[in-house]
Amino acid sequence: MTDERELTRVPTGVPGLDEVLRGGLFAGGVYIVRGTPGAGKTILANQMCVHHAQGGGRALFVTLLAESHARMMQHMERLDFYDESLVPSQLYYVSGFRTLEEEGLAGLMKLLRREMRDRQATLLILDGLLAVEETSGSDWAFRKFIHEFQAYVGAEGCTALLLTNGSRAEYHPEHTMVDGLIVLEDVRYERRKQREIEVLKFRGSAALRGR
Repeated sequence: MTDERELTRVPTGVPGLDEVLRGGLFAGGVYIVRGTPGAGKTILANQMCVHHAQGGGRALFVTLLAESHARMMQHMERLDFYDESLVPSQLYYVSGFRTLEEEGLAGLMKLLRREMRDRQATLLILDGLLAVEETSGSDWAFRKFIHEFQAYVGAEGCTALLLTNGSRAEYHPEHTMVDGLIVLEDVRYERRKQREIEVLKFRGSAALRGR
């Protein structure tokens, strides 16, 4: 049985989420945040980055999406938690879209390692895991990428979040490999909608069950 005293918690800084996670994520862990478009994945990840940077950490946000960083940051600037003064010294944004398109998974892995090393990142967000899945061409190649990524960030003591839409309805081989799975949903109740969160997997600790 895992001894939690040997694991360092990394608070998310998101109101309510640390209570759900019983104190936050674990340093060196890899977590998937899955949700439909509009469920709040990017906002959640940015809020974690800002909190982490404000506490003295160094956050790296890598996107694999066609949307420009300028457009994303325009949206973030409207939110109360966002602190533009942290960019780029404590919070750094980089696009891996072109690298993945031109150099494939091997090129993307080199990019991630280089940026993590150069930025001395202690929190890494990879936004667009679905693009990695689609580029891999097979479950084996996809699992190999996740395994190599997990081994590297674990050795560096960097905590990582992989954001994805989760296209597959049944089989998700990556879920068996990562340290946690957090699902966001935008649920309709008659004429209104509300965002809900559920922790489906969380290694090393109990978490608040249910939505």
